[in-house]
Amino acid sequence: MFEASIDGRRLRSRVASGARAIPFILSALEAEGIGVEAVTTHRPSLDDVYLHYTGREFAAEDEQGRSGEDSRR
Repeated sequence: MFEASIDGRRLRSRVASGARAIPFILSALEAEGIGVEAVTTHRPSLDDVYLHYTGREFAAEDEQGRSGEDSRR
């Protein structure tokens, strides 16, 4: 598991392979007496990857780049 965060009743984690990690995560939660209501997975989007590696959202960078171009004209 690369990272995990809790937001209220929602647990989010980032793992290399969600399909392989889910059974282990569910077992660990069950062993601690934590019930699971639902599980979802998704592959990261290009925006997710950009945010992860740069710490900035792509859309914000795009807007900043556009405003910089306008000021040079």
